[in-house]
Amino acid sequence: MREYKIMFFTDDDHDDLYLLKEVAESLGHTAQIFHDGHEMLAALNTETEKPDLIFLDINMPKIDGFQVLEKVRSYEDDLNAIPVIIHSGHTDDKYIEKCLELGANYYIPKAHSYNQLKSSINYALNTNWAAFKADRENFLHKHS
Repeated sequence: MREYKIMFFTDDDHDDLYLLKEVAESLGHTAQIFHDGHEMLAALNTETEKPDLIFLDINMPKIDGFQVLEKVRSYEDDLNAIPVIIHSGHTDDKYIEKCLELGANYYIPKAHSYNQLKSSINYALNTNWAAFKADRENFLHKHS
């Protein structure tokens, strides 16, 4: 078993993507970045090494994060069990609730500092997602 984790980051904001990749690699893990949901879904279906975690923005052109999340959860193989972490600037209850209903594992609002981002990614990396059961009380990450 490998000691590092593979993460897929999907966001249309190039700066956010490269910062996410930098943080993941600084923690000793591998990050693949995608500029839209179609790119990520194509890779998910073709890559031989599947991700351990998918980080997904909501507002993206072509196909939004809700649609990507629905597609991932509709797969009938092991792909639908990959933890999906929503990483979005939206903190409205309606967005958060919809992500929970669609089967996201966790919701991390976009951080305001490098340390907050590193802490939230580290939390996602160290959570036992097989045992974690998302509900309204534990779904939203609180930045410290």
